[in-house]
Amino acid sequence: MQRNILIAACDGIHWGTNCANTCSCGSRANTCDRVVGCTDCVAGWEGANCENDVDECAQNTTICGANAICNNTRGSYTCACETGYRADPTGSCLDINECVEGGTNCEETCTNTPGGFSCGCNPGKTLVNDTHCQDVDECALKTDRCDHDCANTVGSYTCSCFNSDYQLALDGFTCNQVNNATLTVCVNAGLTCNQGLCNASIPVCYCLSGYFLGSSGACEDINECTTGADNCNRTTSDCNNLGGSYNCTCRTGFVLDQSDQRTCRDIDECSTSNQCHANAQCTNTVGSYTCACDAGYTGDGRTCSNINECTASPCHADATCTDTEGSYVCKCKPGFEGTGLACTDINECTSSHDCSPNADCTNTPGSYTCSCRNAFTGDGIVCRPLQGVKVLMNFDNEYSASRYQPGSTDYSLLVRTLNEFYANFTDFNRVEITEIRNDNGLAVYYTVLVNTTSPDNETISAISVYILANLQRVNNVLIDTTSRASYRVRQTPALIQGAVSDIDECIFNRGGCHTAAACINTIGSFSCTCNSGYFGNGFTCDTEVNYGDIDECSTSNQCHANAQCTNTVGSYKCACDAGYTGDGRTCSNINECTASPCHADATCTDTEGSYVCKCKPGFEGTGLACTDINECTSSHDCSPNADCTNTPGSYTCSCRNAFTGDGIVCRPLQGVKVLMNFDNEYSASRYQPGSTDYSLLVRTLNEFYANFTDFNRVEITEIRNDNGLAVYYTVLVNTTSPDNETISAISVYILANLQRVNNVLIDTTSRASYRVRRTPALIQGAVSDIDECIFNRGGCHTAAACINTIGSFSCTCNTGYFGNGFTCDTEVNYGVNITLDVVNPAPYLIVGSAEYTVLRKALVSLHDGFAGFVSLVIMNLRDGSLIVQYTVKVNTTGGDVNATTQAFREHMLQQLIPNNYVIVYENSRFRVIEAPVVDGVPLQQCTVLGCQNGGACDGSAYGYCSCVTGYSGSQCQTKSGLTNDEIAIVAASTVGGILLIVAICILVIVIIYKKRKAKKEKLRATRYDNFLHGAYGPTSGVFHPKYFPNWQYMGRGRDPGSGSSRTSSSG
Repeated sequence: MQRNILIAACDGIHWGTNCANTCSCGSRANTCDRVVGCTDCVAGWEGANCENDVDECAQNTTICGANAICNNTRGSYTCACETGYRADPTGSCLDINECVEGGTNCEETCTNTPGGFSCGCNPGKTLVNDTHCQDVDECALKTDRCDHDCANTVGSYTCSCFNSDYQLALDGFTCNQVNNATLTVCVNAGLTCNQGLCNASIPVCYCLSGYFLGSSGACEDINECTTGADNCNRTTSDCNNLGGSYNCTCRTGFVLDQSDQRTCRDIDECSTSNQCHANAQCTNTVGSYTCACDAGYTGDGRTCSNINECTASPCHADATCTDTEGSYVCKCKPGFEGTGLACTDINECTSSHDCSPNADCTNTPGSYTCSCRNAFTGDGIVCRPLQGVKVLMNFDNEYSASRYQPGSTDYSLLVRTLNEFYANFTDFNRVEITEIRNDNGLAVYYTVLVNTTSPDNETISAISVYILANLQRVNNVLIDTTSRASYRVRQTPALIQGAVSDIDECIFNRGGCHTAAACINTIGSFSCTCNSGYFGNGFTCDTEVNYGDIDECSTSNQCHANAQCTNTVGSYKCACDAGYTGDGRTCSNINECTASPCHADATCTDTEGSYVCKCKPGFEGTGLACTDINECTSSHDCSPNADCTNTPGSYTCSCRNAFTGDGIVCRPLQGVKVLMNFDNEYSASRYQPGSTDYSLLVRTLNEFYANFTDFNRVEITEIRNDNGLAVYYTVLVNTTSPDNETISAISVYILANLQRVNNVLIDTTSRASYRVRRTPALIQGAVSDIDECIFNRGGCHTAAACINTIGSFSCTCNTGYFGNGFTCDTEVNYGVNITLDVVNPAPYLIVGSAEYTVLRKALVSLHDGFAGFVSLVIMNLRDGSLIVQYTVKVNTTGGDVNATTQAFREHMLQQLIPNNYVIVYENSRFRVIEAPVVDGVPLQQCTVLGCQNGGACDGSAYGYCSCVTGYSGSQCQTKSGLTNDEIAIVAASTVGGILLIVAICILVIVIIYKKRKAKKEKLRATRYDNFLHGAYGPTSGVFHPKYFPNWQYMGRGRDPGSGSSRTSSSG
């Protein structure tokens, strides 16, 4: 017999009876208890064997302190400061002053902020692309203070006056008139140059910027807001007209850029002040912001309350759910182990239990039971041996060996009757029959087992008295109370002695009567009677009685069929059964499958009041836990001549060497042996199997036979030296034709193709050649060119054309497809590299994690709107912040590949630009921190989308468009003010207007002059007519000098009365 080792003698790593169990918790527990095993788990572990990791981060969301990120690890956790913070010697995360330590790339000014920084610019400049400072042209924007002319400078501007009639004041802006005489000329001409300059030489008023010359001659204000001459963005600001100028008033959610006094920049409320709840995410929008409650909370974002996820029963049926702030914790119940989402029963009987060494341990769901073994009694934890008293009792009943075999009906009936006979004996356990003989009837040898610690003689005496007393009580007839079968004792049982009297049942435990009842012994029986003031049957006595209450639960009620009814005084309550929800009077089924309780490789089927998890085909388990079935080691239909390869949820079959088929049916390949001699030099070392030359020769032979119908492959069996290469090989063919037909077909094929290639086999890849120097064995037949396109179109793709050539062929993809001809596809894969601003990338690197799934869905949402999108596959993930390499498969639908590629690039940018390079999916936001790369080319806006209206690339990482004056937008597509040309036109128009006025004045002067001249000419003509009239004779009408003595001076500018000495001559 094996000696049981005392538990106290076990060493520090073993426990239990005989120290048979080993503590498997290792360093996860402080103690290996000699009775129960692993106890006192160290911090970070829990469970029966300290095998479950404690998620400290979920238990205490503030465990790492402010500005830190908690990362759970097995048995512990780590803390990492958020971006922009650094741990001090005490472990606290303090803000990094990037402006002091450098690395900000700010061109001019830097302002430190909690966890970050912001760049700024000196007066006269505005911030572009977060870090760059660009000069503000105050003159073009009309934000200068100059009275007259403005000249832009880098970071500022200078003022000057129009002409010498004005002098620039000491403030550098104001022009004071110094020549009042000029102004007086204009005033006298009726011109009021109150907002302009007077040109006394014309005279005319030249109006200042922001004014125009009205019909009254005065300079009137230009309303830039109504004429569209302002630079205010009407979506972010309102335009207010001022005397000679205007200003822009920003709308709610925007702030005026002090550098240009025109641009209204969006206020990032998320980084300043907002009303989002502490458990919500703030998302800045143009002119406003939105609040969205964090996962695990519900509300409008400004008010967020914790969601009690436990109400949806997300944990396993054998786990408890504990709601936490913003999350929940699943913990397997005692007796179970696992993650809480999946729990499996712990078999305490094979690990840790406290059953007695004389007891059997039976595992139960979540627990176990202990039952003492035969001949022992107790609660299973403590088992002590039973005392046995052997008795021989003879009965009149007829003996039959066959009837009283152990296990027979009569045998079981006799055992039950004997047990009933001794049932009232104190500490009686059971009767065990040891033998039944024939002794003029039944001679029954049995042992009465008693649970007592009394001395044996006392037990024997008590049994003897009990037998006598009870045989007398039943008149020596033992009767089975169920079947009424009887057994008459025909002689005094062995060991029996003493007197016989009635047994007083009231002595033992008062016969089981109630404490408020009296036990009354009678001959052969007893009775229980309730005391005065109590009522009942004596075994139950009570002082309370209900009058008039109706038990609606046993009569009629309105509880639902799937609810439990509980009677109350004067009423009743209804409560829906597990798996149902409602008020008890109306109960509806809960669809547990919406919480995904089953394993990832299982299907969930909702049932009335419950659900069923069933592992998918190819997997086995409870449905809550599923493992892959290795069909290759259990059941599969692969051919005996095939290899079986297990795959997740399935398997594959592949025919072995020298066989062909689909793996389920594999038939032997036919082999034709051939000897072919080549002129090539033989070398044993060069043509070793696996060498480069050996592989080249095999490839060349396979290419030579490639077009033979049902050809499979060539296998070289031997290479010898026979004044060159003597190659022995077998041509393996997938055919069921008779051998002689195959040999004949191979022979004809060899002859025909050797003639086609002029007895030279050439490897199409390396162009290595092998000249055949004699007729191969078995060869006969005719020779002709082989049209490879006849057989399966040469292996060309269905979307390709097969073109036969002498001794070869080619495959060319049809229009709209691309590939090498053997593979033609309308689908193209784009490789994308993208860097995301993720503070803690670690969870995203775990394939299948919740974070990984959200990331993949976010990337799919970026591309799934593109026409022809097929799928997205993440190829690689690495941190820094989070660098993602993935491929996007797109169906070109037969279109031009280059056009599809350009459209793909444009679509990606058109998705990113409106959101400021932030990918938004549900409650998750991923900021792209540098230009994505598609097929090795950075995705820059200016090169992909192009810059309009004269814009150009600004040289930044994202490739923004730098717009010329008058245009804005991501592609400079929006007209936002006057261009340089338009400004020139306006200026030219102003000067032209002035010149027009001058021209009109000159024209008026000329007209007046000409009118006066015409009037003089008319007067002179009249005088001339009068002169002529007086020079003719009054009667004859004939000219005579005597009537006009000065006629010869007429028209010569001489005055006849001037007293000239020159006289006229007659005739």
